[in-house]
Amino acid sequence: AVVLGNLASLRRRQGLAGPSIEAYRRSVAMLSALSQLDPTEVTLRYTHAAMLMNLASQLATTGQTDEAATLFKEARGIVTELLKGETPPRSP
Repeated sequence: AVVLGNLASLRRRQGLAGPSIEAYRRSVAMLSALSQLDPTEVTLRYTHAAMLMNLASQLATTGQTDEAATLFKEARGIVTELLKGETPPRSP
């Protein structure tokens, strides 16, 4: 998931918005699934939040501001939970 995030960042720096967004989406999907499997893994959840923010930033630069705002809020929610020491339940 982190490697996909790195690929997305590289694509962004190359000016390839579409491939960058696709790689960020894949990374976010993986991190979301992993975070649900083990919500006690704090580093993983921070990485998930950071990748959501990266995706949101890239979307915002391409004019997809509604989706970007939603993702920024999701990332903020994850970080807020972590700062409060809250852990969501594990997925079955």
